[in-house]
Amino acid sequence: MTVKAPGIGTQVTWTTLPGKPSVFAPAAHTHPWIDITGKPTTFAPSAHTHLWADITDRPTIPAVTPLATATPQPLGTAAVGTSTNAAREDHVHAKPVGLLTLLGTATVGETMTVGVALGVRRYTQTITGAAVGDRLVIALTGAPSNGTIQDAYVSAANTANIGLLVPALSIGAVVAVPLAVYKVS
Repeated sequence: MTVKAPGIGTQVTWTTLPGKPSVFAPAAHTHPWIDITGKPTTFAPSAHTHLWADITDRPTIPAVTPLATATPQPLGTAAVGTSTNAAREDHVHAKPVGLLTLLGTATVGETMTVGVALGVRRYTQTITGAAVGDRLVIALTGAPSNGTIQDAYVSAANTANIGLLVPALSIGAVVAVPLAVYKVS
């Protein structure tokens, strides 16, 4: 297309026209949705984020339960408790004082052909798990034939030394005391 320049009499082509715009903005206008061709049937959302406060119908998240920092209560009478803190997985309860652990049972004694004894007679008994320094408690597990338990202590590893009060004079007497040996912790 050529255009005659006003008042000059020379022809100007589009390529030689000075001052022409390089981009033409379309005039504002609209189209009905139905007239648009090639439109997609679904619209994938573009990647984006939302602030938590801007989300409606969001769930209520409970506050984090703090971990306990107090020493655990010792073993004893069970109670529900009132703490709202969670227990740590590596917490340890104190071992109760005076807990009895059964080490074993035995019958201590002998058959006396002729015996003259004044006071306590000592007997050693193998008790697996007894260690020097352990505190022992001896309990009868049946009726003794003769004799009474006086005391007990660990004289060596796995060996209990048990004192029995036996008859002062005995001829052919059987001393048999069935007992259980407990360690005190």
